[in-house]
Amino acid sequence: MKARMCGVALLGAAVLSGMACQQKAGLSEQDRAAIQKIDETVNKMGVGPNVDWDAYVKLYYTEDAKVLMPGMPAIEGRDAIKKAFAAMGTVQDEKWNRAILEGRGDLAYESGSYLLTVLPPGETAPLTDKGKFITLWKKQADGTWKATRDIWNSDLPPAGLTIPTGPMKADAGKEIQQLGRLIGAWNLEGDSKGSPFMPAGKMSATLDCQWFSGGTQILCLYDIVNPGGRVHEISMYGYDPGTKAYWCYDTDSTGLSSLGKVGLKDNSWTHVWDYKMDGKAVRMRLVLSNLTPNGCSWKNDVSVAGGPWACIVEGTATKTR
Repeated sequence: MKARMCGVALLGAAVLSGMACQQKAGLSEQDRAAIQKIDETVNKMGVGPNVDWDAYVKLYYTEDAKVLMPGMPAIEGRDAIKKAFAAMGTVQDEKWNRAILEGRGDLAYESGSYLLTVLPPGETAPLTDKGKFITLWKKQADGTWKATRDIWNSDLPPAGLTIPTGPMKADAGKEIQQLGRLIGAWNLEGDSKGSPFMPAGKMSATLDCQWFSGGTQILCLYDIVNPGGRVHEISMYGYDPGTKAYWCYDTDSTGLSSLGKVGLKDNSWTHVWDYKMDGKAVRMRLVLSNLTPNGCSWKNDVSVAGGPWACIVEGTATKTR
């Protein structure tokens, strides 16, 4: 997939304005042809279900490249870029229309528009996106060209509902302030042991938590990719001053929904929910431990029909924003 992205906006602006002040015709025809060839090669490499992302990224990007994808923090380095591309799904079709390719010396930039059709992980219907891109190229010591800064963004409006968010209530008590430790963006990695909830294997997720309008409750959106497919989940946290207890309501795209209780300590949070599955009472427990401002460990346990707790998935969470 030709993921055209840009890293640092100020650097890109400085390069572009600097080139504008130079004389025209900075790139040789040989350099133009070299960049064009790399574009054409990776466009073919990135389509289909069995892409060699390692070869793709090594051919296209410098080792210290930075990319900016829509809706997520900047990604730096080949390993992180490869992982991000592999998580996006299968590219079924792509069209890239270059409008500008200019440069001088060992720097060049190109910009234009794109049209992509992608089948996300776990989905049955593909998504089509169109937008624009800018790529900053740097000539290497061996004479080859590689992308060092890259950005793309969509022309289409965001899909789905717009949820009103805002700051924490100005006079919020210490109980509400405690919930603020969840605010931000998180990356989760874990290992599923195999259960009725998901098959065994690796899982990953992104989590975005913000204060809901009014500033006393927190809304969290999950995008989970597990061995059984893709799951979207919404969680809302709050505090009931009458019972002096924290609560959490969860619902996900598989149909599970439940109102749970949350116990908070200095460096650990314990969530407990009750469900019904195949007529049996199922209790789910999520424990966040070793909680710091930058991340935590987590695990999901389950108890069926009052039986003992069994761990079904566990991993780590890292705060990215």
